[in-house]
Order: sequence, then C-alpha cells, then structure tokens
Amino acid sequence: MTTKLTTRKGNKMEITGNEISGDTYPVKDYLKSYCDARWNKERKTWTVDVEKLNDLLDGGNSIGLRIDDSDTVTRKATGTADTNGWCNHCHSYCWGDCQS
Repeated sequence: MTTKLTTRKGNKMEITGNEISGDTYPVKDYLKSYCDARWNKERKTWTVDVEKLNDLLDGGNSIGLRIDDSDTVTRKATGTADTNGWCNHCHSYCWGDCQS
C-alpha cells in the first residue's frame, strides 16, 4: 500500500512500506535527522524508521510533513486494522482498511 505525503511547501512524496520516494531532495536532511533515513541508490528511495515517521505524522513537525489526502477516495474499514497508523500485517501505513 502506498501513502502520499506532502510538506507545507508542496513537496510530494510517497511511502511504501519503509521507503520514501518522490520530491525528497528538499527534505533529505530532515528525513536523515528525524527518521534515521538512509539513501538506497539502487532504488532511489529513502529507507526510514517507520515508527519515527509515524511520530512525525501524528504530531507537529517543522516542515509540515503530513499525509496528502487531497485526492484520496473514501475508504471503508473492512480489514484487520481498526485505526490509522503503522500496520504490522502489511508492514505499511494503513487507513484502517488493511485487508492482509
């Protein structure tokens, strides 16, 4: 499952599992400092500590990193997860709709 992220300045990123891709260059130092991110040059993604990323998404952060729900569809909670957040079933960020 892929979740779209955005910053206050409009940088668009996606997180799949524990990898962030997209317009990450402007926030690379922030990702390294706060999410223990490491660059994967073969995949051209950042590998992050998902728990630290969830802490940033749940609380405030200085770059305004948040889930971009501007173009999401209505989701129905039908799966095993009952809240938004890190899902141990699919190893990704879920919206309460995990079906794994």
